[in-house]
Amino acid sequence: TARTLQEKGLVPLLEPAVLADGDHTIERAAEVQERVYVDVFRALAENGVFLEGCLLKPMMSTPGTSCPEAATPELVAAYSVRTLERTVPSAVPGVCFNSGTLGEEEASLCLDAMNRIERKGPWSVTFGFSSSLQTSAVRTWAGSSDNLGAAQAALVARCRANGEANLGKYA
Repeated sequence: TARTLQEKGLVPLLEPAVLADGDHTIERAAEVQERVYVDVFRALAENGVFLEGCLLKPMMSTPGTSCPEAATPELVAAYSVRTLERTVPSAVPGVCFNSGTLGEEEASLCLDAMNRIERKGPWSVTFGFSSSLQTSAVRTWAGSSDNLGAAQAALVARCRANGEANLGKYA
């Protein structure tokens, strides 16, 4: 549990599971995320977890993977930030998004849009080390030492892109 990790000197990475499978709209995704996050933070409070010593790793608010309605990065950002503002206590220092079903570039654009929105919450909003950083590098490497330099360059390029997105200066 989160409290046990803190008692051992570790920082819990809270990853509430809200699946993106299905044909639900972005509105429905945000509604479910809000209910889940409220329950998560209530349970943390009831168990004496020190929120200042936790990080949240949620999915962005996106339509289901089978939803016919696409969402722009700006719409994903608006719903994701609204969900955080409605549910995440200001004591939580950071939100490290899981890019989930989004491709690398799309995830970076969504993160960039989130960091251009004036937010009520004080959290740092970034990525956890996930597919938004690794996919290009792993594909380029393809298990061959001959591709190591190109794979490292791909990783550096994604890190730079996401570093800019973290500052709202990517798009």
